[in-house]
Amino acid sequence: MTPSKDRTVPFLRRIRVRLIISLVLISVIPFLIISAAILSSLPEGTAPDVMTPIYVMGVFLGLFCAFVAWQLAEKFTEPIDEIRHGAEIIARINLSHRISVKTGDELESLARDFNDMAHALEGAYSELEDRVRQVTLNLQEEKSRLATVLRTMVEGVVAVNEVGEIILMNPRARSVLAGGPEFGVGSPLNRLLPKGRVDYHMRRLRAAWEEGRDGVEHVIFPLPGGKLLKGVMAAMPGPGGERAGFLLAFRDVTEEAEREKQIETALRTLPTRLKSPMTSVQSIAQIIETHKNLSEEKQKAFVCALRSEVESCLVQLQEGEKAEARMPSSHWQGQPTDAKGLVEEALAAIPGVYAHFQPPEGPLPPVAVEPYGCILAMSSVLRWLAANSTGWNPVEATLEAEEDMVVATFRLAGSQGPSPEGMESMLVEQQGEEQITIAEAVKRNRGEIWTRVSEGSFEVRFGMVRASRMPQAESGVRIFDDQPDFYDFDLFLARSGAEVRETLERDLKDLEIVVFDTETTGLRPLKGDRVVSLSAVRIRKGKIVQAGDFHTLVNPQIPIPKESTLFHGLTDVMVKDAPSIAEVYKSFGQYIGGAVLVAHNAAFDMKFLEIAARENELPQVDNPVLDTLFLSYGVHGDLPGHNLDSIAERLGVTIEGRHTSDGDARATAEIFVRLLPLLEARGVRTLGQAKAFCDRNLILRWQASRF
Repeated sequence: MTPSKDRTVPFLRRIRVRLIISLVLISVIPFLIISAAILSSLPEGTAPDVMTPIYVMGVFLGLFCAFVAWQLAEKFTEPIDEIRHGAEIIARINLSHRISVKTGDELESLARDFNDMAHALEGAYSELEDRVRQVTLNLQEEKSRLATVLRTMVEGVVAVNEVGEIILMNPRARSVLAGGPEFGVGSPLNRLLPKGRVDYHMRRLRAAWEEGRDGVEHVIFPLPGGKLLKGVMAAMPGPGGERAGFLLAFRDVTEEAEREKQIETALRTLPTRLKSPMTSVQSIAQIIETHKNLSEEKQKAFVCALRSEVESCLVQLQEGEKAEARMPSSHWQGQPTDAKGLVEEALAAIPGVYAHFQPPEGPLPPVAVEPYGCILAMSSVLRWLAANSTGWNPVEATLEAEEDMVVATFRLAGSQGPSPEGMESMLVEQQGEEQITIAEAVKRNRGEIWTRVSEGSFEVRFGMVRASRMPQAESGVRIFDDQPDFYDFDLFLARSGAEVRETLERDLKDLEIVVFDTETTGLRPLKGDRVVSLSAVRIRKGKIVQAGDFHTLVNPQIPIPKESTLFHGLTDVMVKDAPSIAEVYKSFGQYIGGAVLVAHNAAFDMKFLEIAARENELPQVDNPVLDTLFLSYGVHGDLPGHNLDSIAERLGVTIEGRHTSDGDARATAEIFVRLLPLLEARGVRTLGQAKAFCDRNLILRWQASRF
């Protein structure tokens, strides 16, 4: 239902004003005509004496007529206003609302007709709802089955929107990534995983999508503390075939990687452990061979010692065979990649380095690497070469195919080069990842790195194995093409991060909004009352986000009065182990980000947050704030009741959990969403207009409260 552009009626066209003017004119004009007739019939010279009482009578008559006209207009227009507001609520928000007009005339009949129409529409809508409910139940059943699959998967699954904000996270992913309440739905993925890797793979997937390729990226995320995640990432199509986001599926392979390291250590130390018994075998064999005249007793002793050492060698070899049999590939999972693109990305990652890349003349075979780790290693080598150059000659980069490898050569001309010993042990540093050496990074990619001096130039050669030399398939997480769309992805559009002025000019329905509510120990924050519960709900694109709510109890560090407990049900025992307001305030700040805040009677809640920030030396919340109290007053100022219960009843909102912060926050969010079309009908569309609307109605309500 499309709202009218502006429901504000010009002053002189209002029924009340026109009715008052008409009644006053009807009453005063005959008096003026009679007065003029009397004046024209009076003899000359007597007019001034007669006109004075006539003027007085005229003034009193005009005032009396205006007063009577005002009262009649009020009586006449009051039911019209009731019908107008009721019709608007029925048409836009609540079909079960009924207009109550008791005038005994045509206006009451008109109200009855409106109510009959609303009843008929409600019946038709109810029938439609029944059909939709049945379809929804079927979809919900399918969704529940798929949700069960997600819940029981050993792989973590995360879906993000086009700008990388999480819209779905299964329990396995949540447990592996171990985020708090501020790291749920709506949080950027690159706050949970290394930012550089996330951005890199999303950039590659976007490029593949634009080229019409159905790209799938094999991803690896090394995290601080030695944790390692492996998986795949793919672009996710929307209902219209457009790219709507990205899907990441991964496994925590930390234990496997640690086991691989232990097995690899066992195999590497095997020669050392065999050295001692083999040396003993060799010595005994030489003694027997040299001293052939040994007594039989001594020969038996040497043979026994020889047998013991051989058995020891066999034990060590058997342990090595077992370790080798258990050992999977210790390399990171690679994917076919263009070597030329890797070198170009590495050069682009260090813009301050004086370097020149001479691309190969012909095509090169793809290489099997984990691309982002390979790029980090190359850029570290380039940075090391540049740091050891005179600055006059560029670092030259070339590519060529050699046997089973594609080799990138980084040449520093006119130099014998620095000492290569420190290069392989140099750390490849990347924020949010485990630090490893260049040698380890190359090894994980099955590559080789070495240096040489050729024709007066120092070279670092970076070998990458050809993809054709690798097995056709490697074990890992898979994403199947027939995976169904089972979640509503209308929430893919994210906040833009615009400047304040641009934000004020944005449509309310396009803003990221957080609706919040608090429960407290009392109503006097300046007298020591404090927060005991804080909850928040997100609204995006004019819709309430059904997941990722913020809710926590708060330890106020003062006793909760009994009268407050009767109000919200929270006791000292319930909040005893809850976090302090300082901890909650920080988490709440991360949750809201740059969103617009909405509350009912917002000044009350904001005052508690202001005091919490001041007492704990934390930054104040400076987000834009809207208040449903003044939005409702501006829309329905001539209707009684603007507390949360009255507004909810008028707009058809059911409050579940009244006087709990999470219940009231969700009810306030529902009210705000239902006020949006009413505000739009009054010309209030942008954030700036809504703030001005709140400010204007705050003053009007304050003035009305004084009389």
